Amino acid sequence: MCKDWEVTLPIQWKLSAGAAIDPAMLIPVNRLARHWKNAVVETLVPCVALALLIFALVGCGALPNYFPTYPQHFDLAADGTGALTHVEIRTGNPLVVNGHSIDSLGGVDMRFTKDNIENMPESGVPNATMDWVMTKSPNGQWTGVESIVGWQNPGYPVTTVVVEFKNWDDVSKMIIPAFGVKAGTYLGYGSDWYGGWTPNGYVPEHVQFASVLWAAVISFPTVQTPFYSGPTLANEIHECAMPISLSEIYDPLKCSIETWYFAPNIGLVEVYTQWAPLPCEPYCPPGTQIPPFPPKIRRIN
Repeated sequence: MCKDWEVTLPIQWKLSAGAAIDPAMLIPVNRLARHWKNAVVETLVPCVALALLIFALVGCGALPNYFPTYPQHFDLAADGTGALTHVEIRTGNPLVVNGHSIDSLGGVDMRFTKDNIENMPESGVPNATMDWVMTKSPNGQWTGVESIVGWQNPGYPVTTVVVEFKNWDDVSKMIIPAFGVKAGTYLGYGSDWYGGWTPNGYVPEHVQFASVLWAAVISFPTVQTPFYSGPTLANEIHECAMPISLSEIYDPLKCSIETWYFAPNIGLVEVYTQWAPLPCEPYCPPGTQIPPFPPKIRRIN
């Protein structure tokens, strides 16, 4: 009876999985079906009742959660070498990093710690850490508000720097887009403020880059990792100091480029870094030799 109808209900009508429908709710529906002879009503009302029943029994087809419950602990292994990057997702304020208490700005911290020199973050430095702190908007978007990077060069004290993101719009530092976003390229702008503890002493927060372009290329590819194989939401992130032309955002001498892959109801499962830090970056002259990119890292547990 309903095969020729496609019924779409507002999201506000969502019912919890397994919830029961009060039979009294269906009495008006039965009366309409019994007494109204109009063909449209006789077809539509049972369809709506059936849709409500399906929604009550199996839920509303919940939207995928690409950054699920925390805390979490898991590892990503590098292709070829097997070197590990440890990931910890945590909450709390302040965040304690290398003995320093840092304001989390109300966000959730995704902390990366690597075992070997070729893995992100801070390629070339062993045992570096990066805390990527994000906040969630009501529409489901996760946006970076700061990053905290720590590393130690041989013979020097540990460096711990904080980069606070001054986002000017809803796209700047977007990691996971809002529910229902379509594949495509999204552009945002902001500025980066830098400060922290260095071998030369404490550096007060100051403008590092006055204007930063954030290009998020969203797609939905399938990935294969030891822990998960299947569809993902991928965000290919291009972070570029301005001024820059859009034709240059794929230049690893001008932009940092990373793709983060998130599996529905699991979270981060893969990272692909397509640049390597250089002393001259992001203002390297043409012809500068680009170091090898780090290998992909894939979730193993």
